[in-house]
Amino acid sequence: MSANDCACHIPSHRLGCLQCGAAVCPHCAIPMESAAYCRSYAGSLLAAPDVQPIKPFELQ
Repeated sequence: MSANDCACHIPSHRLGCLQCGAAVCPHCAIPMESAAYCRSYAGSLLAAPDVQPIKPFELQ
């Protein structure tokens, strides 16, 4: 796994968690208020133990 790989091992060249900078792919990113977060940080923001991503989105 390289620094540009998401935790699910998918290359993530253009997307990262806004807060911690972790690489995330469109399938794993948690979009909130026009920003993308990793599941860990999104869970801490929402005070939720398990945050699941929604349907994948495309970056335009």
